[in-house]
Amino acid sequence: MDHIIEVGGPDTLVQSLQAIKAGGTISLIGFLSGLGAAINPMPILFRAAQVQGIVVGSAQSFEDMNRALERYRLRPVIDEVFPLDRAREALAKLAAGRHYGKIVVRTA
Repeated sequence: MDHIIEVGGPDTLVQSLQAIKAGGTISLIGFLSGLGAAINPMPILFRAAQVQGIVVGSAQSFEDMNRALERYRLRPVIDEVFPLDRAREALAKLAAGRHYGKIVVRTA
């Protein structure tokens, strides 16, 4: 994998380290399996992988942000909405840079 979003923590990080390609990135955003496990650094070194932590903020910050979005009526710019069966087309448009704003793939 080129990029892994790791939410499990110590118990699944080992699997992510096995799955990451050389030069890939693991973004550690959660630790659902707990804290305090020892991690073998050898897969990181051998694959020249990057492991980065991502902080998402508190529940209070999230609520404050949502209130501000509503108050100021902020809306994302959406270029196009694709149904799930056209996801490949959506990714191709994204890769080609032929969009202005967000590309949405509707799953339901």
